[in-house]
Amino acid sequence: MNKSIIIEDTISQLNSILSSAHEQFTSDPNDFFSQDRISSLGKYISILTNACHLLNMSGYDELKQHLENSSFSDLRTRWNNFLSELDNQSILSSSFTSSIDSARQWKNEVECPFEIYCDSDRRLYRHFGFPAKAYARVWNVQTLDYYVEQKLSGRQLPTKLDKNDDPNQMGGNAIIDRNGRVIWVYKSKTPTDRPNVKQLQSILEHSIHDDSHLNFDEI
Repeated sequence: MNKSIIIEDTISQLNSILSSAHEQFTSDPNDFFSQDRISSLGKYISILTNACHLLNMSGYDELKQHLENSSFSDLRTRWNNFLSELDNQSILSSSFTSSIDSARQWKNEVECPFEIYCDSDRRLYRHFGFPAKAYARVWNVQTLDYYVEQKLSGRQLPTKLDKNDDPNQMGGNAIIDRNGRVIWVYKSKTPTDRPNVKQLQSILEHSIHDDSHLNFDEI
């Protein structure tokens, strides 16, 4: 198949996903969220992955270079704008957190040696100021690019541990000392955004010599 035809077909399919999602959201926001249609973004990832295979390209960056001079750039901007619209309406959505069983499953899978506490009602999550929903940050085109690259590299994409796991929840990190004092909170800006080990060590060393509370935004 001709390269230009493959690229045009790829953009057409991606446009169809965006148009369909926007139409469903506009007609019935409650149904859009209750059916978890945002998870259909797996199609977006598959379409771009398949395009790379069809074009025999070594990686996603090569495909993006071919798409830059097309309407793909505008499509990506419109997608991020649509996700921002979802964030503004996320109050309509029900929120779920992991069950105790799924927390145990995760602990066993990663062989975590530490105790785990399950915040099933999200009370602590809200106290730390993490957003209830973060579609624009969880599913933006930069995150989708990351998943496409992971899939092309043969790596397995993350899956839900149980049916109540919420893929639209933004993560974060908190350090609490043995006296129950919160000394540091890190709010992730993207799904892959986490403080590195050196940063955590620095925070812990600082807390040993300083009795003052750290600001949540202090990094």
